[in-house]
Amino acid sequence: MRVAQRFKTKINEEIKASGISPEQSELDVLLEELTEREEMAEEERFQQGKKSEKDQEKLKAKDIRLKAMEKLSQTKKRKPEENSDDPPKKSRREKNEREMDFKQKEVEFRSEEYEEEKQKRRRSIQKAGQYDANVCLAESANAIVNLKTG
Repeated sequence: MRVAQRFKTKINEEIKASGISPEQSELDVLLEELTEREEMAEEERFQQGKKSEKDQEKLKAKDIRLKAMEKLSQTKKRKPEENSDDPPKKSRREKNEREMDFKQKEVEFRSEEYEEEKQKRRRSIQKAGQYDANVCLAESANAIVNLKTG
C-alpha cells in the first residue's frame, strides 16, 4: 500500500508540473494498473452496498405492505411471536376473572362464617332450651311437692 501511495503522489506531482511527460517504466505501468483495479474494486463494493441497501428497503416495504393487508386475527397471532422477550399484556378478561375468583372466595368465606354463627346460635338456643326444660322440671317438682304438703 505504501508503494501505491508513493506512486499516486509521484503522478500528482508530474501532473502539476507543466510540460513534463516522462516515459513510464514497467513498474509504473503495473502500479497504475494496480491502483486502477483498487479503485474499481472500491467502486464495486460501494455499488454492492447501495444494491444491498435497496434490496433491504424493498424487503421492508414488502413486509409493511403485507402487514397492512393482513387481518386483525393474523396480527394478534403475529405480535406475541415478534416480542417473545416481553411478557404479554394482561387482558381485561384475565383481570375480571381474577376479580371474580377473589369475590367468589370472599362469598364462600362469608357463607362459612354465617354457617358457623348459625350453629353457635342453635347451640345457645339448645342450651337455653335445656335450661328452660330443667327450670320447668324443677318448678314442676316444687309444685308437686307443694301439692303433697299443702
